[in-house]
Amino acid sequence: MKEIKEDPSDFLYKMNYNPPIPKRDTEELILMAHSSPDYVQPGAIYQAKEELKKRGVSEEYKEQVISLALAKQKKLNQQLEREHQIELVQNAEKKYSTLKMVQIFFLAPLIIFHKMYFSSDLSYSELKKENFVIMAQQRIQMLFLGAICWGIIILLLIHIN
Repeated sequence: MKEIKEDPSDFLYKMNYNPPIPKRDTEELILMAHSSPDYVQPGAIYQAKEELKKRGVSEEYKEQVISLALAKQKKLNQQLEREHQIELVQNAEKKYSTLKMVQIFFLAPLIIFHKMYFSSDLSYSELKKENFVIMAQQRIQMLFLGAICWGIIILLLIHIN
């Protein structure tokens, strides 16, 4: 975490924010004052602390607001994790379309040698990480078969000439 140098003479601490710090509600100021300078500008943190002093907000109330915010964040994180787990289970059954498999087959050498990458495609490791079990297997099969097919075509072309 960055160290905050609270120097009121520094121009950062005199900046105007929108909405202005004094017009914000107390709960927002508490969260702002206890945020990391990685997420909230140091000047805003300083001004929020100063505004809380002006308002005479007690440490107990600040702790309550922070505890409530942390509890809400924990609940949100748990919900997101549950949704992610459901998505992982659903991903296990997804398959490539026939057209996509043909595309991977014919472009196998370019994909293998990283000369072609489709922004919509996931790499094999990304497919495994996101639990696309069937798609990962299909990708490996199409890349392997496509590379063999292209190898045979190249060998035939060499022998014909």
